Amino acid sequence: MNAIFYKCKVLTLSITFPFIYTTARDPVCKMEVNEKSAPSSYHGGKTYYFCCPSCKGAFEKNPAKYA
Repeated sequence: MNAIFYKCKVLTLSITFPFIYTTARDPVCKMEVNEKSAPSSYHGGKTYYFCCPSCKGAFEKNPAKYA
């Protein structure tokens, strides 16, 4: 009696997950930004995040307009 053996190769799938980060909305231009790398400003007990230093400057000149 002949026995037939099957060699099984175990496959390992490598799944790369995209970098997960928290986003916020720039109150000046309404652009979505990454909280970890965006310029920020603290006003009225809340941290606001911006797409660029220009938007941050506009916010800091008149925060009531955007907050």
